[in-house]
Amino acid sequence: MGSSITIAGFGGAEMMGTGEFDDRMPGPGEVRIAVRAAGVNPIDFKIRNGWLRDVFPSTFPYVPGSEVAGVVDSVGSDVDGIAVGDGVVAIVREGYATSTVADAKTVFSKPDGLSFVEAAAFPVAAEVGYRTMLQLAVSAGDVVVINGAGGPAGSAAAQFALAWGAQVIGIVGRSSFEWMQSIGAIPVEYGDGV
Repeated sequence: MGSSITIAGFGGAEMMGTGEFDDRMPGPGEVRIAVRAAGVNPIDFKIRNGWLRDVFPSTFPYVPGSEVAGVVDSVGSDVDGIAVGDGVVAIVREGYATSTVADAKTVFSKPDGLSFVEAAAFPVAAEVGYRTMLQLAVSAGDVVVINGAGGPAGSAAAQFALAWGAQVIGIVGRSSFEWMQSIGAIPVEYGDGV
């Protein structure tokens, strides 16, 4: 048996409670993760409030949570490169639980230098930054201007673009200048005159 946070129906935080569930074994192409930390993301409260019910239909009660960090404790068939005992981060559908099952395509190695708590904060932002730069087909020699480059998704996008050889101009607040410079981006302060 595992435990989780549950959502009883659409609404505010008053709809949140706790519950128990039978641990599910992973199917083909899936892994089960013993959750050590779960990220708290804006999409979680948007789903809970019912604002995204057409995109993410919900059957109540449900377990929220879209990103986790933990340790793989079971691997389904047809999964390569992920083993029991691996520290991982993942994008999931039921992350606010003691364990969750994830599509192996959304599971990545946890960076060694990050704690589980720190690692749980980046899967969704990293995926958004990666997907955006991929859709733009960013490559060496490109110049990319990223508005909000100091935020989670913008910062991830900047790092992917830099890794792929692009020059990055990050539109940020003054407090993010040092961070932008440390990763190799050119900071430009947002506001009048940008």
